Formats: sequence, structure tokens, C-alpha cells
Amino acid sequence: MLKLYKRSEAELLYWEAWDSGRELVIHEGVVGDTGTSRTVKLRVLEKPQAAIRREAQPFLREGYEEITLDDHTQLVIQYRGEGTAGLGKRSAVESVLNETLGWTGNGHCDGGDIGGGKVNVFALVLDPRLATKSILAALRAERLLKGAVMAVQEGDVLKVVWPSDHEGDFEY
Repeated sequence: MLKLYKRSEAELLYWEAWDSGRELVIHEGVVGDTGTSRTVKLRVLEKPQAAIRREAQPFLREGYEEITLDDHTQLVIQYRGEGTAGLGKRSAVESVLNETLGWTGNGHCDGGDIGGGKVNVFALVLDPRLATKSILAALRAERLLKGAVMAVQEGDVLKVVWPSDHEGDFEY
């Protein structure tokens, strides 16, 4: 898989490609939007990595580039008091985050943990505001929003961004 990004005047653009058997999936758009996808068949005897590099060339010439993890912001979704149901909830939320962030070009789920009566699911995102909006919509659609608290890294602290009436500090 290869992910490339380019900042325009008003938005962050993404282009990504991955191997899907004898073809590549090419997905591109504006970070925060689902974008468009297409498939490209591999040439005879062509290795997927070579095809990805070939397909990426026009975008690299336009100024798209890979970015580092340092360009991402941590986002955490927490549920309290889950007990033994926590593992199922963690798995479901991780899946929602991977789908939502992946298809909007806005990062990825980075795992989670369970302990001390809390379930935490971690994500690394490029645009926290857009990620919050799309994640809230996806969790609501999957009926996983009840009891969730979402926080985003701001400097050395995690600031709660949802729900708006949350009181107290965020700890994980």
C-alpha cells in the first residue's frame, strides 16, 4: 500500500493504492470525503509494487508525497464500565474507525486497550475536526455512540471534543 498527500490552498488531498489480487485499487479525494475508487489490472508478470509505483508517478510529479506519523494527531474514544462486553465493543469500534478513516483518507485506527473499567480505542488522524465529524456519524449509524467520550491530543493533554457537556479531565 502507498498513501500520498498534497496540501492545496484550501484542503488536503490524498491518493492511495493497494494490491487486490491481480489488480490495484486506486482511491483518491479530499481528506474527510469518501473520494473515488477505481481498479487497475496488473500487466502480464507485473509485480503489484511496481504497478503502484507506476500509477503514483503522475501524483508524485504534482507534488504529492508520503507523510510521517508525526503529521498525525492522536484521537481516543473511551467507554467506561464495559466489563466483559468491552472486548466486543473495542473490536466493533476499531472496525468502524478503520473503515471511516480509511475511506476518508484521514488516518487509521491504532488499536486499543481494556482495563480499569475502561475501553479505549486509539486512532491517528490528519484532520481532527473532520475525523471527529465522520467518526461520530459512523458510530451513531452503528449504534456505538452511547457512552462514548472522544478526545483529541492538543499538546501534552487530551481534550474532550465529544460530548460537549463532558465534565472533568480525560484519562486513559
